Amino acid sequence: IVIVVEDEAKIRRFVRMSLESEGCQVYEADSVKRGLIETATRKPDMVVLDLGLPDGDGVGLIRDLRTWSDIPVIVLSARTSEMDKVEALDAGADDYLIKPVSPLVLGAKLRAMQRLVAMRQKLVTLSNDLQEANEKLQRLAEIDELTGLHNRRGLENRLHQEVTAARREQSPLTVILVDVDHFKLYNDLLGHMHGDVCL
Repeated sequence: IVIVVEDEAKIRRFVRMSLESEGCQVYEADSVKRGLIETATRKPDMVVLDLGLPDGDGVGLIRDLRTWSDIPVIVLSARTSEMDKVEALDAGADDYLIKPVSPLVLGAKLRAMQRLVAMRQKLVTLSNDLQEANEKLQRLAEIDELTGLHNRRGLENRLHQEVTAARREQSPLTVILVDVDHFKLYNDLLGHMHGDVCL
């Protein structure tokens, strides 16, 4: 899905047709306000926008988008000054194209953005997998596999947390240590499997 934010209907149509020829589903907006609504509603894969819009500047729209989204943004503008390019890119635009742009260049930029999105999604997935693996390792390091209770390392960490909380809240802390007497005899008589079940 691509949102095209452009106030000139003729250019909007041209961009739409170019993107649809690349297999994109395209929605149009002719103002900053409409562009924000469409982007928030449609959750597009990319936004193509002009800088000169009737109800505000496209740079402001880019800044608004960047407060809640990392959707790739391509600026398509008639403004050719370096300062306009720098301002748009500093605001969070991913690319800056000068009007008029050929359908071939627009298509190539679209494919480049799609590659960036795919890489970003892969990084997010890898990061989530890594975090999940780290949490699992943390649990394995602190939990006794047989009983599901904290092992010595887990106990020390939990005890440290509880002592810190008790000091902060100035509340008493009670620790009870329990031992099972003569459990070796139980294991020797019935075997370790029965001992595990008992524990």
